[in-house]
Amino acid sequence: MIKRLFITSICSLVAMPIFAKEKALNLIPYPNNVRLQSSTDKFIIDRDVSIKNDENNLNFCAEFLSTKLNISQKIQNKTKIINLKIDKSFTKKNSYKLTIGKNSINIIGSDDAGVFYGIQTLLQMLQIDKSGSFKKELPLISVEDAPRFEFRSFMLDSSRHFQKISKIKELLDNLASLKMNYFHWHLVDDQGWRFEVKKYPKLTQIGGFLAKDHKMERAGFYTQEELREVVNYAKKRNIIIIPEIDVPGHSKALLKSIPELLCDVAKNEEDTGSTICVTKEKTYQVLDDIFKELIDVFEPPYVHIGGDEVAGDIWNKCSSCSSKIKRNNFKKTFKLEKIFLDNVAQIIKKHGSRAIVWGEHLDKGGIPKDSHIQGWRCSWGGKRQDFVAAKASIEGNFKVINSLGDYAYFDYRNHPGGSKPSWVPVLPLERVYKFPVIPVGLTDAQAKNIIGGECTMWTEYVISEDINKMIFPRILAFAEQMWSNENIKDYDSFLNRLAVIKQFYERQGVEFAKPHKVVDIKQKTAAKITTSMGIYKTYVPEYMLDSNDVTWYVSKKIPEIGDYFTVEFDHYKNLSSLSIYADFEYMHDFAKAKQYDKFGIVKISADGVNFKQIGRFEDGVFEMTFPTKEKVKAIKVIVTEKQQSNMVISEVNFTE
Repeated sequence: MIKRLFITSICSLVAMPIFAKEKALNLIPYPNNVRLQSSTDKFIIDRDVSIKNDENNLNFCAEFLSTKLNISQKIQNKTKIINLKIDKSFTKKNSYKLTIGKNSINIIGSDDAGVFYGIQTLLQMLQIDKSGSFKKELPLISVEDAPRFEFRSFMLDSSRHFQKISKIKELLDNLASLKMNYFHWHLVDDQGWRFEVKKYPKLTQIGGFLAKDHKMERAGFYTQEELREVVNYAKKRNIIIIPEIDVPGHSKALLKSIPELLCDVAKNEEDTGSTICVTKEKTYQVLDDIFKELIDVFEPPYVHIGGDEVAGDIWNKCSSCSSKIKRNNFKKTFKLEKIFLDNVAQIIKKHGSRAIVWGEHLDKGGIPKDSHIQGWRCSWGGKRQDFVAAKASIEGNFKVINSLGDYAYFDYRNHPGGSKPSWVPVLPLERVYKFPVIPVGLTDAQAKNIIGGECTMWTEYVISEDINKMIFPRILAFAEQMWSNENIKDYDSFLNRLAVIKQFYERQGVEFAKPHKVVDIKQKTAAKITTSMGIYKTYVPEYMLDSNDVTWYVSKKIPEIGDYFTVEFDHYKNLSSLSIYADFEYMHDFAKAKQYDKFGIVKISADGVNFKQIGRFEDGVFEMTFPTKEKVKAIKVIVTEKQQSNMVISEVNFTE
């Protein structure tokens, strides 16, 4: 541990490092090298300050800073100058040096992005006062800074819920302030097609308006003119937009709009499991046209083609798909998917871009050549992903984007409780901050192929007004992970800086997640619940008695014969009926679990000591009406057969 350095009047003229544990500046992400030049002198923002810019490609930076600080770009009769420069001798892209003297500020970047990031650091240092204006003074310091990862991304799902262009621009401003440089835009899914394709207007005429009665934010699309405007807006802020057209699964909106892409056995898109036919020539003609227009609008270095969660069973029934499976002696339908993705990747390459594919395809026959991989699964094939899959991809010389859901999915709850379905896990702030972007066990050479990470905002259950409080403050932790070197990061320091930075964003209208309070589970009756099976994450036993059948108890382990849970009331009840419900409708963590009837037997006790059996589960349900009222002090469920998955109990109901 480096001991604290005390600044005295004697050493105030000497440049002194501010170490990781002693971060005097309230900045997020924290710069990698900060040196204090003076403990007393300040640079004052006033009418004597002007901005000097001698390079045309820094015009936006100068205008941006001038607007933020409300200062002039005219140098005449000004005594203090903010100089913006590019120095190509920097060895790393997006790096910058910020030096604040008594009468001048120099922001020198490796490129225009580096200068822009130096400006963002400067603006955070100014913070905002109670009047809503920037503070007027700055410490005299020197900052040398560069990003840890080249790929620092945020993903927004605009298919499940549709956001206005104004919201997209607001998000881009917030990303830019945190030095994030990619915006992955999920424009297409089962619920809606949001990208205007001029050759196929039905994609938006039909696919953009799928929800019955046009439910809140379920309908709409972006015109190509609007999208070009957003691309230009992002580009000025050094953000590259990666559009996504998700195929061959998640394609219900596509199939409703162009039913010719259905497999021949499907009467409608419901029969396909939202999966398109991958052997029709028309499929590739349509996709070629779509990606041509997409790439023309976005001019992206990458296009995301999804490829995840594909239900390929329909291909076994389709005459052309099944014929191809037989001709090639494929044992698994995902071999067809591999051929399909290879073809789509080539279409994208032909139009001047490169494909990104979700990483589960490493277990499905491989990733298209020259593509990048984005990993999201916490586990796959019975293995912890922690980029075991990434290792395999690196051996094939693929670049990897780490989006591991356990650390980077911001549709997950900030803390226990809330109204979302109970399968939605909890992702606390500290866990995001400790995201292992580079998996343990990689060599230095392998680690270089992890080009960065992405946090994601899926919107199945999130409308526009809730997006900020889902991503803030967690995106601040993520941004520091992506930018700051590992050796200077410190969570306690981060929390201290967050308390100040939070005000910086809130005064600009950004809503943060509310502080966590212990969830008060209102039980139907006073009772004590005990179990031998442990508790999975935050799915506590009390949820069995909270009168809410979408909040569940989930066991920590797969139950073994003899495992149990017991509900004991504080005084006996005279029950007329008793019902216990197991439910897996949303429990994707345990997708293989469908054998509800094996949970075992149900017993009751009048004294809490001696129990008698009254029945057993059938298809995940136990229900009984007693002939006469039954005196019950305790209810017990005992496992009597080998289980295949964790126990889930949504509710224990009774009437007196």
